[in-house]
Amino acid sequence: MFERTTPEELAVSRAALQPFRESGFRSQREEYDAQSFGDVVIDLASPELELRFTRDRGQFFIRLRKPGEEEWFNEHTVLTVAGAKAVADALVEEKWTSAERLASAVYAHLASILRAFSDTEYPHTRAAMKALEREYAFRTFGYVPPNS
Repeated sequence: MFERTTPEELAVSRAALQPFRESGFRSQREEYDAQSFGDVVIDLASPELELRFTRDRGQFFIRLRKPGEEEWFNEHTVLTVAGAKAVADALVEEKWTSAERLASAVYAHLASILRAFSDTEYPHTRAAMKALEREYAFRTFGYVPPNS
């Protein structure tokens, strides 16, 4: 009989996200493709926040968005706006090599993130995140993206 095992990349990703599931986030999508560079994608959602976890070329990333919005923001931008810039910068220094450290960093600041994404705060949060993204694009590429 054929026995199917969970690929290690997917198991590590699931384990890293377990605290979110225990806090009420529900799985919306889970994909694994050993042939693709972006070989793991896991989407989790709560009524207040959506989270997209990806593994790509051995690095791990989290993008977040307010439910009902189209735009995702990366963990560095979100953590910075939520008051955890040092934590965000540490993930960059580590080159996003640990699923557990990434998920733990975001989870440790989940209360601040949820406040920032609340209905009353989100317009200000979005504006601050867009400003950070424009600043980063200018510093990195010399490009000033349009305001949106």
